[in-house]
Amino acid sequence: MMQLPRLVDITDDDICILTATPDDPNHQFHVVFIHSKTCTFYFCQLGDEIFYKQTFEENGSERICSATFLGGKIHLLIYFGVPAGNLLYTAEFVGREIYFTKLAVEDIGKSLPITRFGFRTYLIESCGELLFVKQMSFGSYERKVHSFIILRMDFSKKAWVQVKNIGERAIFISDRSNISCFVPENGVKRNSIYFTITSSRFLYVFDLEDDTITKFLSCPTGLEIPEAVNGRLGPTLRRRSIRATAERVKLSSGEKRRKPFVNMRKW
Repeated sequence: MMQLPRLVDITDDDICILTATPDDPNHQFHVVFIHSKTCTFYFCQLGDEIFYKQTFEENGSERICSATFLGGKIHLLIYFGVPAGNLLYTAEFVGREIYFTKLAVEDIGKSLPITRFGFRTYLIESCGELLFVKQMSFGSYERKVHSFIILRMDFSKKAWVQVKNIGERAIFISDRSNISCFVPENGVKRNSIYFTITSSRFLYVFDLEDDTITKFLSCPTGLEIPEAVNGRLGPTLRRRSIRATAERVKLSSGEKRRKPFVNMRKW
């Protein structure tokens, strides 16, 4: 079990990255929390008693849209507003400091076709490649997914190149995390993106070859998640929890006391 220092500034919007395994012989293991809105990095190594803090500052209006780890560096997609747009940076540890380097000069938006859809963006490490995935949505609160576009970073040219086929790999994305990996022929569809939609019980699959979306799996209809009456949950669990309430009940003697009540709701 790994013991980390106390960190009180963590929020639901923070991105968490591990730069290596805890037993890394080169001592390159860092636990990193990135606050996207303030571009603040909290990081520590094994044995540290505190989280160290450093902020990325350029023009004061930037925010971090997505991050992933590849080739010994954290890769960051940072939005600088108009006209700069989204630029790619790397973050590298040198002692107790983080050094930031601009990797791609051109706004990633210039490599994408113009659409009228809403969108979400993801940086994903995929079998040694750096991918940018754009999910295009529409409808009420943009909860319906139309399609996906994938770009690959060409490090030799420091430019984004559109990808139509990811071969024997699959990508898995959700509101909170993403991953890509090689998939054997065991039922997982290759050259596809598996994703979830807010307020939907289904797991969906987008086929990159024919641009179609199918429902792959649904959660059990009877699945319910009770909430802990007391205690603080972690950031990834707090969003799923339902705050416990108390109702006053009148006893036969007329005395009143609080009775703990746990609310339940469908997943």
